Amino acid sequence: CGLRAMEGLICRAFLLFLTALGYSQGRTVVEKKYHWLTEDWGNCYVPQGCGDGTRERSVWCAERQTGKTALEYLCKVSDQPLRTKPCFVACRHHKDHLEWRVGEWGPCLTSDNDVAGGVMERNVTCILTSHDHVLVSMVIDDDNCLVLGKRPESTRDCVLPSRQECVLTEWSSWTPCCDLTQHRTRSVLVAPHYGAQPCPQLSEWRSCDDEDPSCESPSSSTSTRLRVEKWGECRPSWPPPKSQGGADVEEEEDQPRLWDGDFQGHADNYYKHWPQVGTQHRTVTCLDPTGIQVDIRECLSDRGEAGLPMRERACIISQDCAVSEWSEWSVIQEGCIDPNGNEWADITERKREVLRLHEGQGKSCPHLIETKETKANLPLCSHKYRWVTSKWSPCTLPGEMGLVVCGGGLQFRNITCVKAEGGQPLPPKQCQTLPPPPTVQRCEEACPRDCEVSQWAAWGPCKPHPDTCSASNDGPPRPLPRRGIRIRTRTVQVAPSAKGLGCPSLAE
Repeated sequence: CGLRAMEGLICRAFLLFLTALGYSQGRTVVEKKYHWLTEDWGNCYVPQGCGDGTRERSVWCAERQTGKTALEYLCKVSDQPLRTKPCFVACRHHKDHLEWRVGEWGPCLTSDNDVAGGVMERNVTCILTSHDHVLVSMVIDDDNCLVLGKRPESTRDCVLPSRQECVLTEWSSWTPCCDLTQHRTRSVLVAPHYGAQPCPQLSEWRSCDDEDPSCESPSSSTSTRLRVEKWGECRPSWPPPKSQGGADVEEEEDQPRLWDGDFQGHADNYYKHWPQVGTQHRTVTCLDPTGIQVDIRECLSDRGEAGLPMRERACIISQDCAVSEWSEWSVIQEGCIDPNGNEWADITERKREVLRLHEGQGKSCPHLIETKETKANLPLCSHKYRWVTSKWSPCTLPGEMGLVVCGGGLQFRNITCVKAEGGQPLPPKQCQTLPPPPTVQRCEEACPRDCEVSQWAAWGPCKPHPDTCSASNDGPPRPLPRRGIRIRTRTVQVAPSAKGLGCPSLAE
């Protein structure tokens, strides 16, 4: 590095750079060797017994290969998983505000477990609809809703039609060798369905050595040109049926019969419907150098059959989506005006179902659900619904739910939504427009209190006993006794409660 000052500074700086680079690379190697591991989340811990709480789990650093625990600084800090997360435990008064929210079933998909069958899935979540007298829609742990009953199933088996593999045409002939390349194509006859593998590639290219003479520039005065029209409508590949006498049935010529996968002439449902394979055509015209149409054989002589574009191909016949008639309107929510003056609209709904899915270029399915809202002539909510309360429970301790012996506790009661007229029970959400009565209150039970007395007072003076000093009419008075009695007393300072110890003697 030399001995001069400037060279020494440059040398030290270069050595520091190499050291830092080596540390960085070593650190990366160490981080790849170790990774974070976690245990399952623990139970929801709530200090007060119910309400908002936290879950915890163990997180540690370990070697990837052996799984042995390592020092935490060896793992990448930014990848460290969470150790805690918030949770919620429903209180007793939340029971009427819990519900299982169930989504619509999804399509029947192939199952990883059973090749022959399928699986349908839907979302199932536990929802708290009211918290602290405020309407909410809070997703909480499923354990809270188990008081309502078993969790609705989120998966179920379903039957899929037989898997339809992709069906392709044969490869076309290789095109003439132009620009030292050739290509060929094939088309899809039947698309894959119900879990089948996707179709393989539809075109291939390869290099070639001998340039084909037909690849000369089209500007030559002796070359012909092709005019290719758009593909026509996809039509059935077979002719319409004949009558018994051999004459064409005119009504059926424009309405070709299509097989839909069922021997009775109709599919059971849109999952079992078979796509119809048809044929498309397009016009290919041969033009001379001046643009005048000539016989197609002239283009064949210039290019050969392989040089002409495809004039016929397989296709899927278009079928529009078919749906059922609309159902009758059903009431989803009865409208009213709540005590705050807010208007809750009448909501009604009607549905229709898919009878057959669309295919090819057919029209897709329209909407299947319609709703309408009405806010005209709404009654007061208090005239339609009301809350009914039960008696308060005994004073209990939060969390433990044991009876309070003494001190403070909580009392609970149930509330039920009923019709204002007749008192018929209704789901709690029908009364969501009315403020619910409180379902919990504080209570106090007196603790047992023993009697407390003061210290004995001083002994009183010595007095003759009343029995010895009583007068006698039978004879002369009795002489005074040589011994008497003294009395002392004490007072009650704290009176006993009903369940406490009574007071001892107050005099002796």
